[in-house]
Amino acid sequence: KRHQLSYKDTFLYVMGKKFMDTDGRASRSEFFQFLLLWHIAIIGLLAVFYGLTAIFHTGPYLIGLVGLIVAILSLVSLMPLAALSVRRLHDTGKSSATLLLFLIPFVGPLILLGLLCVQGQTQDNQYGSALQHIVIDKRLASIMKVSPTSSSLTTKVLIAVIVSALCVSGLSMRYMAPSDKTMSMG
Repeated sequence: KRHQLSYKDTFLYVMGKKFMDTDGRASRSEFFQFLLLWHIAIIGLLAVFYGLTAIFHTGPYLIGLVGLIVAILSLVSLMPLAALSVRRLHDTGKSSATLLLFLIPFVGPLILLGLLCVQGQTQDNQYGSALQHIVIDKRLASIMKVSPTSSSLTTKVLIAVIVSALCVSGLSMRYMAPSDKTMSMG
């Protein structure tokens, strides 16, 4: 059975060891595992705060607090995400200057996302050797001190968590909406 680094280990690898490292290459799975886990954290945080706001009727105070927390988390993760994006572009043979596509309104981010989704080059390029996909078994996982996971099951579970969090957010927004009762002015 094929295993790969767990989402947690990939996230810690990108945020820790490769925090500002733009040298080398990054696989699609490394890029999207990091991105998926980051989005789950943000959506989970939003869902919890929206739920608390709906339960305790605290109005915009908790929403303002979560906005501040999300802004801080976004700033902290901006550099690792940029470095990871550069390494991902390197895997496809593109230079780091390709990130500037993000500055083109509307279509630039879509083109960049498309380039980040392209399969990497199977041969060595000017940015490093071709990525070798290592099968992580229990013995290798204990040596590397990581946890191997079956990627398809984990991905399905994490997507279910995102959908659930979005549903909770939607329900809490419904309960936070003003009621249809009109106030009499007399």
